[in-house]
Amino acid sequence: MEIRRAGPDRYRAEQHLEGADDAQRPQQAEFTVARHGCRWYLSAGLSDDLGGGFAILGFELTAQNELVLYNLEPARVRQALEQDSLAGRPIATAQGPGVRVLSPLERVFGYLDDPANSDVFSEVARYRRVGQ
Repeated sequence: MEIRRAGPDRYRAEQHLEGADDAQRPQQAEFTVARHGCRWYLSAGLSDDLGGGFAILGFELTAQNELVLYNLEPARVRQALEQDSLAGRPIATAQGPGVRVLSPLERVFGYLDDPANSDVFSEVARYRRVGQ
């Protein structure tokens, strides 16, 4: 994966699949980076087949030069909707059931930044920086 700046607080990630032939194009995504509370987040637009809107992921850069990405657990987000901690609705996507959160961003980040809700995050990827 290669990540480059694409503007103020914006980045472009390009993932090259190992063993892919030249005809396979790298997957690309643009995203915005922001810090709220003690956490870092990235936000990326989603295609219609993934429900549209935006995805929010947490991330950290470790002392071992690793980039660790954290997804939000849909079951925990649905639970937050049921408890009125967040507002939103379930959606169907090509990848399976999802959740669209409709709360204002301040409320969303307040929920995510609360240490009591840390189990809403699950590690989905770990990348190690390679020599240049």
